[in-house]
Amino acid sequence: MLLDNFYDDPESIIQIVRGEFPVSGCSSGKKSLDLSQLDSNAYVKFKERICSLHNLNVNTVNVHTYFAEQLYNDVDDIFNNKAIHVDGKGSCSANNYNLLFCGQIMLTKDPDPEATIKTYRFNTLDSEMLEKSINEYTIPGELYRSNKITLDEFKILKNKYNSNFELVEEISNVYNRMVSWVGGTPHNHRVTIKVPVKLDQYFFIEKA
Repeated sequence: MLLDNFYDDPESIIQIVRGEFPVSGCSSGKKSLDLSQLDSNAYVKFKERICSLHNLNVNTVNVHTYFAEQLYNDVDDIFNNKAIHVDGKGSCSANNYNLLFCGQIMLTKDPDPEATIKTYRFNTLDSEMLEKSINEYTIPGELYRSNKITLDEFKILKNKYNSNFELVEEISNVYNRMVSWVGGTPHNHRVTIKVPVKLDQYFFIEKA
């Protein structure tokens, strides 16, 4: 699903974050607290709207949503094409997968349209590959950052991993655009040197 002009006043939503991203571990950047912790009224309105768009009963799902600031990595551009993955939201696994929909709202002012979101399909779907794309896709990056493999070795591992997927759709970065996909959909996004700081709101809708 794609919807432009998601927020009537996106600036007011951005102000809720106040540029504070205290949580580490979100790819090349940091993330905010959940919107439910930042502003309960804004969270209730968001949950009602996102559930309505996806024809879901707000009382039968849990919605998690936070803001993330992604930063351009000038070591090598391979780091700016984020790892293809399936959102798992914590302890999810191939055998215990509860996410119904996931998505992003693009909140970068004057964005680079080439800072795209891409969705993919598996070339071959098996439980091992799904498990890797939920929980293990970060391993090559972790090995590189801990100096256990070289940059060239990292590239080989990442390219080998990426060969398991086929591109389905590429979506341009447009301010205040919402895009979502069915849970279990492989996807990634890009940060470019033209706009080296990228702001997005992520959301995850799961069975209650």
